[in-house]
Amino acid sequence: IKKPKVVRLDRVSILYPIKAISTPIANPLGGGIYIEVPYLSDAGQVEVQITNAVRSPLFSATGVNKTTLDQWQKTERLHPGPWADFESDRFMMQVPTKWIYDYDDPVTLMTDWDTSMDVVSELFGLPLLRPKTVLYLQVDVIFRGGANFPGYPQSNFRYNPHKAENGRSNHWLLKGLQSAGEIIFHELGHAHLFTKFRGETEAVVNLPYVAVLNKGFGVDLDTAFGRSFSRPYVSLDQAAIMWMVTENFRQGKPMNISGSPANEVRYQHRGYGKYVEIVNLFGWKPLEDFWHSVNLDFLKGITYSRNSDPTDNRILRLSQKAGADLTPLIHFWGIQPQNRTALGKAMVERGLKPSPLIYDQLVHYKTVIPMNKAEFAEHANIVNPKGVRKGGNPLYGVGWYYTWLPKYNESHGVAAQAALQGMIDLYFPDGRPNR
Repeated sequence: IKKPKVVRLDRVSILYPIKAISTPIANPLGGGIYIEVPYLSDAGQVEVQITNAVRSPLFSATGVNKTTLDQWQKTERLHPGPWADFESDRFMMQVPTKWIYDYDDPVTLMTDWDTSMDVVSELFGLPLLRPKTVLYLQVDVIFRGGANFPGYPQSNFRYNPHKAENGRSNHWLLKGLQSAGEIIFHELGHAHLFTKFRGETEAVVNLPYVAVLNKGFGVDLDTAFGRSFSRPYVSLDQAAIMWMVTENFRQGKPMNISGSPANEVRYQHRGYGKYVEIVNLFGWKPLEDFWHSVNLDFLKGITYSRNSDPTDNRILRLSQKAGADLTPLIHFWGIQPQNRTALGKAMVERGLKPSPLIYDQLVHYKTVIPMNKAEFAEHANIVNPKGVRKGGNPLYGVGWYYTWLPKYNESHGVAAQAALQGMIDLYFPDGRPNR
């Protein structure tokens, strides 16, 4: 991209192949020394000696090298090298040394990062210990492009090297992922290249942070869901309402996944509400087992489109892991089956029955639909806590709410209730299932 000013050279690293017992290296710009272990190497633990280099702080929590808290406080954090390294078998990051020379407790910090990495690995059905760390973070003076990106390292965090620091930075990287992890885990979601329904690429990648907060750190599911995309006030109920007040819902249409501003999925809680709903009703295990099955199928030569997994087949496979027919739940959240009759037959053949949990949840959602202008305004103010103001795009966000505030009335609520009742009648013609 074009840069208004140059703050550092684009290329600051040099690669040296290690082909002999002794390898001379140098870099006029300085920097850390890192040894990359070749893919499929099996040499075991290797001892390396480095001479004529300046020591930099290192906190290691790997299986072969553990820094004690005493070593960190008395020795490691005081080394003069300008970049400090934190590493475990699951996580790695580099931050400026002047951020940490008085930083007391990396043990808790790294334990929390390891916990979060295990949650992500479990979510996607992957081994807890992988050939390299699950996540690698690095701060920089430049931004990779015009938006956040995944990467190894992931580097979406600029800093000012000229700013005076006191050795005890309050940067959230050092406060821990619970303070502000939504961008990191959104991009980590992209990096996992996991399978998705068509159109949800920029929505379901927020799910890992929901899992980390809820499963890893005990944050209640609604709060974890809201925080996963920087809006802690958006609960499952509010996300459902954000969908049920739309024209597409009232008309029984799927969520809009077009490339226009009217898209109802990307960068929105309602776009990945279906997965959080599965967790709400059935726990995390069905999703973990589902993505694990995708990995097992890959080993058998069976692959699924990463960003457009066939709808009915995906619903069926998800249902198998949940032990119930998830079609009505996923239909409610804006993805309709392509051949409902054939899918229903496949459910019956596999013994997957309608779920009373899903029935009850759909009935509940019918009760929270705004039925008049006042109730719609109450909802609008909850999901737009800074106020519903003029000036936004009328097709999404606060601009959409500004447009609809004077228009929404009882007829819209009645139509939404009718649409939802039609869905309930379609999937539960005999009423609430017994089991």
